[in-house]
Amino acid sequence: MTRTALAVLLAVVTALSPAAARGPSPGDRGEVRTVLQGNVVETIPVRYLGVLRSAIGAGVDLHLVELEGPTADEVGVAAGMSGSPVYFGGRLFGALGYRLGTLPTKPIGGVVRFEDMEAARLAASGGREVGAGAAPIATPVTLSGVAPEVRSWLAGELVTSGMVLAPGGAEAQEATPALDGDEPTAPGQPLAVELVRGDLRIAATGTVTAVENGVVYAFGHPFIGSGRAELPMARAEIVHTLADRVGSLKLANIGPEIGAILDDRLTAVVGRIGGTARMIPVEVRIAENDGVRTRRFEVARQSELTPTLVASAVANVLISDVRFERRATVLAKGRIRFEHEAPLPLELAFSSATGAEPAIAAAVALQGVIAAVYRNPFREPDVAGIDLDLEAGGDASAFALSDLLYDRGTVRPGSTIAVTAVLDRYRGEPLRRRIDLPVPVGLAPGTRIALVVGDPDSVDRLTAGPEDVRLASAADLPSYLAVLAGRRPANVLTAVLVRADDGLVAAGAVRHDLPPSAERLAADGPNARPSLRERRRLAPLTRIEDALPGPVQGVATAVFTIAGGSEP
Repeated sequence: MTRTALAVLLAVVTALSPAAARGPSPGDRGEVRTVLQGNVVETIPVRYLGVLRSAIGAGVDLHLVELEGPTADEVGVAAGMSGSPVYFGGRLFGALGYRLGTLPTKPIGGVVRFEDMEAARLAASGGREVGAGAAPIATPVTLSGVAPEVRSWLAGELVTSGMVLAPGGAEAQEATPALDGDEPTAPGQPLAVELVRGDLRIAATGTVTAVENGVVYAFGHPFIGSGRAELPMARAEIVHTLADRVGSLKLANIGPEIGAILDDRLTAVVGRIGGTARMIPVEVRIAENDGVRTRRFEVARQSELTPTLVASAVANVLISDVRFERRATVLAKGRIRFEHEAPLPLELAFSSATGAEPAIAAAVALQGVIAAVYRNPFREPDVAGIDLDLEAGGDASAFALSDLLYDRGTVRPGSTIAVTAVLDRYRGEPLRRRIDLPVPVGLAPGTRIALVVGDPDSVDRLTAGPEDVRLASAADLPSYLAVLAGRRPANVLTAVLVRADDGLVAAGAVRHDLPPSAERLAADGPNARPSLRERRRLAPLTRIEDALPGPVQGVATAVFTIAGGSEP
């Protein structure tokens, strides 16, 4: 934003509401206090420019200031300054929480009044831009012990949440001396929100605005905007503030835990010193030539971030600990444990032969499963822990179904359909797998049945219907999780014998041969969810699964007609 455009915007705002402003007047001088290195709070002069009425929310104004002096000219409004207290006349006015412009010629910041931070009663809006080129100051995310491939993937996942990745160190207890006063933190000091800790560490960094009776106010804008929160709060040490024309940022080491973030609102992140925040324990066991190596870490409970954090940590374990070759096959098996529900099994299979980095592909799939759990329409899942066993092979194995070989003769009830699946192997000879599927007794002559063979996702789409329809019909959290539990890993060659039949999708499952009275109860009961009657629904008769040493792709079908009589 140019100086001329900013002046015009402020003139318009002032003309519309000339007498509504409280506090400083345009031209008044004050200061912002923040740490640029170590734990020493520095002051940066500011000049008050004016106010944008209700720019953040109804009745929540954004006050504009220009940062002045050599420090401001060098670093501008840096990522990590969120929450830095702003004073006028020696009294706390609010928190520096926003920056204006993309490449402004002068550092212009937006200040949220402390009274609005204390209220902290407004839910955060979905958008991050608040208009007039103003956006929340980016939040640096400090990574310790994270592989470059994971860092690159994680950067893309977090950017939409207003976060930027920054190199950082691990525990900084010895580098964070005790501060003056009784509290373990103070206005202007850096504050970390721990996201992952243990064998690796990930944390977001902002600045403390005020501490009142053990309550910590920080950021001056939402972190994620979840409302109620449960996130560990820690001290931090600023190693250096990197000046950059595109966007300066603070580089930090993360210090000891001092409490918990309990609110993540439109105007502030609010925590309590001495509070505790539960985290989700994750244990990853890696099969190696000399045994099993175990990695343990804890992940923050935050529905928007938890799936990504778990996925990145698991991918990091694969790349950093297993050190498999770029061409590899990854098999994973585990479970998500809940406090009050049955565990949700996890099975995943990936290969670099499919064209993707297998560790990142595994991360994306794991992220999708956990995100689906958190997206359930019933209640916040009470995740007790996640366990995962990983096996990474040195060979890139993948299979493409190219043909089905079978006897096209007579099919009778009680007989067996013998099928040979021909699978083209990545960089190898084709693989042939024989599958014997028994034909159920009791099928009437003339009944048409179909054989569907292929990868589990393709087979399920053809035989069980779209997963989103089954999830939408779930009646409660257990039936919702049961749909997710039906997912099979990509390395399972699946063969299903089906017949055409009317079906009702209800309570997360496909129901066949229901009388009209039962259908009405399924659709109109006290726990009813949207149901869908579908003609030509395929009723499963027989299902066979065959695990392969790598993912399989493709699907093929064959149709048979039941002849009279039965197999002797």
